[in-house]
Amino acid sequence: MHPSKTTATVVANVAAAALPLPLPRAATPLDARMVKTGFDVLTYRLNLGLRSLLSSGHLHRARAMFDQMPHKNIFSLNLILSAYSSSGDLPAAQHLFLSSPHRNATTWTIMMRAHAAAGRTSDALSLFRAMLGEGVIPDRVTVTTVLNLPGCTVPSLHPFAIKFGLDTHVFVCNTLLDAYCKHGLLAAARRVFLEMHDKDAVTYNAMMMGCSKEGLHTQALQLFAAMRRAGIPATHFTFSSILTVAAGMAHLLLGHQVHALVLRSTSVLNVFVNNSLLDFYSKCDCLDDMRRLFDEMPERDNVSYNVIIAAYAWNQCAATVLRLFREMQKLGFDRQVLPYATMLSVAGSLPDVHIGKQIHAQLVLLGLASEDLLGNALIDMYSKCGMLDAAKSNFSNRSEKSAISWTALITGYVQNGQHEEALQLFSDMRRAGLRPDRATFSSIIKASSSLAMIGLGRQLHSYLIRSGYKSSVFSGSVLVDMYAKCGCLDEALRTFDEMPERNSISWNAVISAYAHYGEAKNAIKMFEGMLHCGFNPDSVTFLSVLAACSHNGLADECMKYFHLMKHQYSISPWKEHYACVIDTLGRVGCFSQVQKMLVEMPFKADPIIWTSILHSCRIHGNQELARVAADKLFGMEPTDATPYVILSNIYARAGQWEDAACVKKIMRDRGVRKESGYSWVEIKQKIYSFASNDLTSPMIDEIKDELDRLYKEMDKQGYKPDITCALHMVDHELKLESLKYHSERLAIAFALMNTPAGTPIRIMKNLTACLDCHAVIKMISKIVNRDIIVRDSRRFHHFKDGVCSCGDYWHQCDVKSGDSKGSACGWCERMKWMKSGERSMQVQMQMQQATTVLSSSSNRPWTLWCHPVPVVSSPSHAKNKKHGLRLRAGMAMASSELPDLSAIQRVVLDIEGTTTPISFVADVLFPYARDNVRRHLAATYGSSEETRADVALLRAQVEEDLAQGVDGAVAVPPDAEGEGEGAVVEALAANVESMIRADRKVTALKQLQGRIWRRGFDSGELRSEVYDDAADALRRWRAKAYIYSSGSREAQRLIFANTAAHGDLRDHLCGFFDTTIGAKREVSSYYEIWQTLGTDRPSQILFLTDVYQEAAAAKTAGLEVIISVRPGNAPLPDNHGFHTITSFAEISI
Repeated sequence: MHPSKTTATVVANVAAAALPLPLPRAATPLDARMVKTGFDVLTYRLNLGLRSLLSSGHLHRARAMFDQMPHKNIFSLNLILSAYSSSGDLPAAQHLFLSSPHRNATTWTIMMRAHAAAGRTSDALSLFRAMLGEGVIPDRVTVTTVLNLPGCTVPSLHPFAIKFGLDTHVFVCNTLLDAYCKHGLLAAARRVFLEMHDKDAVTYNAMMMGCSKEGLHTQALQLFAAMRRAGIPATHFTFSSILTVAAGMAHLLLGHQVHALVLRSTSVLNVFVNNSLLDFYSKCDCLDDMRRLFDEMPERDNVSYNVIIAAYAWNQCAATVLRLFREMQKLGFDRQVLPYATMLSVAGSLPDVHIGKQIHAQLVLLGLASEDLLGNALIDMYSKCGMLDAAKSNFSNRSEKSAISWTALITGYVQNGQHEEALQLFSDMRRAGLRPDRATFSSIIKASSSLAMIGLGRQLHSYLIRSGYKSSVFSGSVLVDMYAKCGCLDEALRTFDEMPERNSISWNAVISAYAHYGEAKNAIKMFEGMLHCGFNPDSVTFLSVLAACSHNGLADECMKYFHLMKHQYSISPWKEHYACVIDTLGRVGCFSQVQKMLVEMPFKADPIIWTSILHSCRIHGNQELARVAADKLFGMEPTDATPYVILSNIYARAGQWEDAACVKKIMRDRGVRKESGYSWVEIKQKIYSFASNDLTSPMIDEIKDELDRLYKEMDKQGYKPDITCALHMVDHELKLESLKYHSERLAIAFALMNTPAGTPIRIMKNLTACLDCHAVIKMISKIVNRDIIVRDSRRFHHFKDGVCSCGDYWHQCDVKSGDSKGSACGWCERMKWMKSGERSMQVQMQMQQATTVLSSSSNRPWTLWCHPVPVVSSPSHAKNKKHGLRLRAGMAMASSELPDLSAIQRVVLDIEGTTTPISFVADVLFPYARDNVRRHLAATYGSSEETRADVALLRAQVEEDLAQGVDGAVAVPPDAEGEGEGAVVEALAANVESMIRADRKVTALKQLQGRIWRRGFDSGELRSEVYDDAADALRRWRAKAYIYSSGSREAQRLIFANTAAHGDLRDHLCGFFDTTIGAKREVSSYYEIWQTLGTDRPSQILFLTDVYQEAAAAKTAGLEVIISVRPGNAPLPDNHGFHTITSFAEISI
């Protein structure tokens, strides 16, 4: 067939606009085949012309050709749209797109990418929604494009991939997995990983980076080993990912092994991999290895210089940093890619605002100052240099403020102590419609904890959950730290217990919390628990343990853990470790050992150490060493009042009033002023601050009346003011008067007047309380029957029933003289540094058995996560089908001969009928909860935050029960109905009793039962019963043990913390699971437990229970199962197919 004359003419005329194209006049065999199959030959050949023009960069001529084409198809349109998108001409692309009647998935995808490239992600998402609205089915490229948009919510897009059958494509699944990991949703990423039939290197790389990002380095290494055993070759990105893991663990041996693998591969010549090695060595502080590699690299790029510059900057080698930066400029690197962001970070970390300003000037000249990354780096640099006005100015001048910009400014205000302003900025950010990320939450939670605003902290906790960051290891650790700093140790511990996954940072946070509360024994128990759960301590861990010992004067324990750190774990002590040891030794009067430590340590003593020594001298009256320490401090920090005040007090206590007056005169002559003492309290999310002896408060008369009432009660109980806390040359009456209105006393009186009776009072103070205030607050807590928590510059004090949590160790180490004299001690700064978490983020947990991870000698099958074992019905188990049970084919008959348990790594235990007699639960715990529900609700209703939460849950459950017609459900009157608390309590109690009788497994009931049992255990009315063989096994087993029960986690902890015969068994347990992970008779629950515990295979977990249906579900999930046969347990079905025991002594693991 020959083309018509018209067709030939059209082709010639249209093609005239193009470059010379090989358009033959005669038809070819290809033309014939195209016509036969229905293709438009003319359009096809013109599209070839379009593509040729566009590939040559002739966009305008291509558009002219496109406009003259008699017949355009969707391919023609997409070619032009793609060209507009690539050139950044979004308006032209948008105009053409809207004027085209026919559009396919590729058309929409091109436009989404064009909008995303222009920074208009919300418009790109709107296009996706419009595409679906027009009935266009997205393809895999569309889905991956949308998933990669910065503002997309992955969980909402995942169903679309499933709906359109795209979830089987490796490309789509990899994008889903990567997006989940980037958003911190690791559990969802795991599910995608498990459901993928085909996995490639991209799959493993994304999952490894996701685990590493969450601090789960062990699991990341297991993935690397699984990838190697699956025969998937490592890519450049694989090496980069595993080096990131090694750097996060600070594991030098592992990094060297990876380096060896790189040397044996073609990646040795790859600059990207070599840059990753540079980064690894830099983060491990191996500057010599890093420099050697840098010098040997066959190729270097701007990233190479960026990494090495950042490493030297971190190690404060400013001269080297500047020399390398000048070297980059001389080598002729494009000025657009010079590491300006790194240099700004260097300027901020030094801090050196002069360097920062020079870099800023270069950015202005190059027109780069408005770029996102550099603009945010400028904000960060000026913030770290303390120039908040300049930081705010740079922020305000930005045309578009991203979440990173807001976070940089918020973090700057927090770092500079302007916490109220940071909170205001956070509110402004939310009003601007921007979504905070984990870094934002971290900074703003630090602000709330610094202000001790527990109400705001709880709101942020709730907001974290709503934002999808609840399961993040990092978020959980920040929350533990926040609750601890706000005086809510119980909530900090509860948050820690409820974390589905933990890393070394999580353990460090809870050990630090105990340390700051002076609970050295519990801090040490947590340290041992950390080791038991397989986490190696790092420098931050030991710093917390040493601080705990210091708070309690445990000199022997302090030296024990100091030597353990150095010799067993080969951790070089920081200056802060030495400071803790010197502080502990000094406070118990071991000055010869203090002087020996000063000589031996590889650092010069800093103001923190000399201040600590000076405090110790005050305790023991060592004037000679005190003068030495004070002289050192006068030279190091001439404007700090602390050494003047302490030295003056030492002389005053010795009656050397002239010497004391002389020190004060020197202080006045040098213009040094003492820091005033003040305290503050949060009531209904408002902060009320009080200065010492400040009688200008609007409510001061009422406050004084309240204090006078308390003083009268204290006088009746024998209170005698300690006037040694008023070291002034004044008469007795004035000394007494100066003590009466210290800031914490004013704050406590105000709180007593403005909070419900029985609720805890939390006071924050910038200095430490004097001895007399310590004694007064103890007595007040007993008189008013309230818990009073005071956070001062050194630690927490929890006053209850006339006793302080510090055990009155306070009297032996009067570290400061309170409101009437003194300034904030260096200890506060050390504790702030220790709890900041910044250093702990760099010193991660050590990897166990790292030398075997890279070994390829093992041929055993490796499945990090896999699908549950398929369930197959068997005729021999037909008897059980009526119960809805499906058992695995080939399951063995009941046997007393136990299976091989040598591979077991974790043990999960049921409670009732397994570790604890059924009779204890049925005859003791349940009746106690039923009989005491009215008393508990009546005593705590309206005054306890916990009870308010419990009541809200109960109300919701009762409403649901009433709607479903559940027998025994009784309507609960609203609080505002006027019937009083009695009617509400009575209705709630009736519902609870009905639920207990029906043995309901609902969260509202289980949670309330746990609270009631806690009161019973605390009062001594209850003591739990655990089988002797169970307690012995927990102490004996090498495998980590966990509890899984339908009771709340709090109730589980109470049972094992309060055993009558075996004491507290919690140290032998690594975690608790309740029905929030799933019902005990559902296979998926055990599947989730397996994922959480992180073993290679589910069969490495042993589940012990007395309930057949639970055993069947766990076995179906692939766990090893043994049934516990105890007196009083329900009989098992015939031929149940499980191994059984009558005592834990039969199990050796």
